[in-house]
Amino acid sequence: LAFFGDFTYQIGERWSVTAGGRWYDNKVSASDQSDGFANGGPSSFSDEQSESGFNPKFLVEADVNENVNVYTSATKGFRIGGVNGNLPLGLCGPELEDLGIEPSNATTYDSDSLWSYELGAKTRLSEDRVTLNGALFFVDWSNIQQLLRLACGFQLTQNAGAAESKGFELELMAAPSEGLTL
Repeated sequence: LAFFGDFTYQIGERWSVTAGGRWYDNKVSASDQSDGFANGGPSSFSDEQSESGFNPKFLVEADVNENVNVYTSATKGFRIGGVNGNLPLGLCGPELEDLGIEPSNATTYDSDSLWSYELGAKTRLSEDRVTLNGALFFVDWSNIQQLLRLACGFQLTQNAGAAESKGFELELMAAPSEGLTL
């Protein structure tokens, strides 16, 4: 279940401020019945993972002139958590312990989350036949979901660590004649 929306407020002719967000309430359920040699015989499994929260969004834009727009934004996002399948503890338990994973904590994983920050400009040049857009960005990612393939032949997803991504992008598009876009 989710509700989302945003609101833009115009400040004068050139500036606008946008604020918004997404409230969510997620629930993932799973059940499994397994059997066989690798499973260590018959077993059944049932678990659920649930979370709720709010992800905000902020944007400030300025129309420098009719051909140049500059902006900055900050947005929070996530990937939904979930439930791992049945892990036969007789077969995989020692490996989980060697990895420092408590088997009772291996049944579910949480959502990961990130904050994305961007500063950029969008331009239209040469009577709208050329666009030049550029941005600087920074992404702060935490509680990253990682798929672990175990030597026992099974796999599970766990939350592990954090990462940052920094960079820029530059996009140039030109339409020198009708029907030709570079």
